[in-house]
Amino acid sequence: MRRIPKAMRIGLPLVAAIGLWGISLFRSQKPDLLRDVVEPITIVGGMSIDDGGSHSLTIEDARGKKIAVCLLDDFGGNTNLVVGNGKEPDLRDHPVGGPEERKFLALLERWCRGDADAQWWDDRLRRYKFDELKGEALEKGAPSGDFDLKARAVDMLQTLRLRNKP
Repeated sequence: MRRIPKAMRIGLPLVAAIGLWGISLFRSQKPDLLRDVVEPITIVGGMSIDDGGSHSLTIEDARGKKIAVCLLDDFGGNTNLVVGNGKEPDLRDHPVGGPEERKFLALLERWCRGDADAQWWDDRLRRYKFDELKGEALEKGAPSGDFDLKARAVDMLQTLRLRNKP
């Protein structure tokens, strides 16, 4: 049986460690898109994705910067939050309950507190989920305007609240 030379026994783990460090450094250098958001935000886009239940929103901050956010719920069991600016290389996957998810939750909470229509939807969706509407249509009495986007954003907010309970 041949012995592995000492240089290889030390060198290979060292090269692997440096490689892993480089990968983590590259991943950590991607921009933190939520950190630089200037409030107030506006919900400018949203959709449900036919992959099992994922939902996405596009928010625009006070400077006009757009950020795409997707709350995954795919058939493979991925439920992470994905944040990006709409360009594939800039997408970042964040774990459930992680700091970025909590940061986005706080951003949506502040948006909801400052938007009367969002507050209406927050109450209405909560009552709907607890079957308190007694067969009444969910949209009955809905505020006019972009209620579909606000309802989607509030639904995502409620999901994030449940996932991030202390």
